Amino acid sequence: MSAYHGERYLTLNELYERYQSLADTYPQWIKLESVAQTRAGHDILLLTLSKRTDDHGVTLGDDELLTRSALWIDAGTHAAEWAGVSGALYDVERWIERLSGERGEEAQKTEQRWFSEHAIYLMPLICPDGYDALWGNMPYLRSTLRDKRDDVIEAGMTTHDLDGDGVARWMRWKHPAGSFVEDEESVGLMRGRRLDDDPQNAYFLCMEGSFQLWDGVKWEEAPRPWVEGLDLNRNFPAHWQNFTMFGMDGGAYPLSETESRAVVDTFSARPRIAAALTYHTFTGALLTQPYRKNTPLSKGDIRLMGAIGQQAVTGTGYRVIKIHPDFVYDEDAEVVGVWSDTLSTVFGVPGYTLELWDPFKRNGLENPHPAKFFSDPDPALLRALTEGFRETPNAWSDWTRFEHPQLGEVELGGLDFMMTVRNPPVAELHEELIRSHQVAEQMRRTLPSVRSHLSVQALNVSMRPFAETHDPIETRDPVETRDQRQLYKLSLALENFGFLSTSSLEQGERWSHCPRVSARLQLTGDQRLVSGIQAQQAEHLGGWGEASLGLGGLSPALNAKGHRAVFEWVVEANIGESASLYWSGGRGGAGDEVITF
Repeated sequence: MSAYHGERYLTLNELYERYQSLADTYPQWIKLESVAQTRAGHDILLLTLSKRTDDHGVTLGDDELLTRSALWIDAGTHAAEWAGVSGALYDVERWIERLSGERGEEAQKTEQRWFSEHAIYLMPLICPDGYDALWGNMPYLRSTLRDKRDDVIEAGMTTHDLDGDGVARWMRWKHPAGSFVEDEESVGLMRGRRLDDDPQNAYFLCMEGSFQLWDGVKWEEAPRPWVEGLDLNRNFPAHWQNFTMFGMDGGAYPLSETESRAVVDTFSARPRIAAALTYHTFTGALLTQPYRKNTPLSKGDIRLMGAIGQQAVTGTGYRVIKIHPDFVYDEDAEVVGVWSDTLSTVFGVPGYTLELWDPFKRNGLENPHPAKFFSDPDPALLRALTEGFRETPNAWSDWTRFEHPQLGEVELGGLDFMMTVRNPPVAELHEELIRSHQVAEQMRRTLPSVRSHLSVQALNVSMRPFAETHDPIETRDPVETRDQRQLYKLSLALENFGFLSTSSLEQGERWSHCPRVSARLQLTGDQRLVSGIQAQQAEHLGGWGEASLGLGGLSPALNAKGHRAVFEWVVEANIGESASLYWSGGRGGAGDEVITF
């Protein structure tokens, strides 16, 4: 199977087969597992990318992988955002190329060293039911499919493909009561009707479809179908409230859906994840905190996330946008239940929404307020956006007559929104995935990275066998016999070499499950702890990133939080015996040491 470079969009089966093939081909680096099953019986997959074997080729246990600092990536929260799903696969394929030596020996060594110390957890498709439905006859849905409700009546015009071309475009029919006319500046485009327009030129305009539960009289839009009206990205714990927008809702309660529950449970079970990206479309931007004016995050966390974002998008053409106040649909409404907000405010990691693909920028246009465009679109900008895709293959269809089963003669045509605005045209997908991968590459460079250094020093004191006395006898040259006892000073230094602190954000220290910085000495037999506490804990270790954001040479300063911790013990033991030492560097990793006296 040749490597994937974004040549086309893949069906659900093709996507899952490719991931399985990667796992089968590279078991030393990839673990693929199902973490849940959807209503339709599809697996929600998790891919772990990290070194999975020791130096002898023996497969490591899951506990070993959980000791490594990690990056999280997911895609497909919104089923129609196929570019994000493609981007996740593209990431894995590029990392595997380097791990397998296809990019040269030097790149291979670098990647093998990195993935021996770190992990990437990737959930390739959060909503497989919705994704699969869109490859069938479903014209659009936000996230996933729900069971029907008998008490919900959905009468009116519903969207679906009428002419069998696989795309639900626009539909129009002439009528003097219509709200639209043809745009005189652009043949085939429609604009809102004005007071001085001739009623004989008016049209009714809607998405291609037909009426259900129709009384034969009213021409009304049906409410968004209940089964497809869930926005999963309003079903997460952060600031959840009952929510409705554009006919969608955020579920019955936080994590009411299988998919959102699977995401949160899977993430929470891997507490050394230190940074995260969730892929969406279509703004061409990295969305960052704050999500609301009264955010629980500190100013330092918000500033740090903004700085990471700016560095992550360098050279990509993407923007960095703060959700509040620059990416809100309604200035008076709270942004609720969002996964990336949950990542930062609940779990305390820098979690970003990466919105791939900017159709406006692609057409030489500026859209400074992308969220507001949906609630209050600029007609001139909308016209220019549509015109920009006129010459793109399969993007635009001229108006064609069609005999509607209920309305008689209508015309079908217009833009394929799915493959122009919501996602890049196929021919432009590859270039977009190069950009998103650059962001992922930068994000993994932010992870905290804790290394240990153990010093074992024999003190100039020998001991009689413990059964005889507890009093030390000083000697210059102790005789090393099997039962000769000796005092040893143990010093363990933990040092964070990463950008982020070992709690990731300050907010991370508030999450009760955030791994601590600690060390535990495990003695055996009649070994005796003379001084020091067997299990010790220190404050979280700072990363180099926070201090790097200061004023530099104008007013240099050390980090407010040191990057080192030292743990010490004095132990009495026989020469030649061994003991164990276990340490945790927070989200910067964990490890163990074998001590030989």
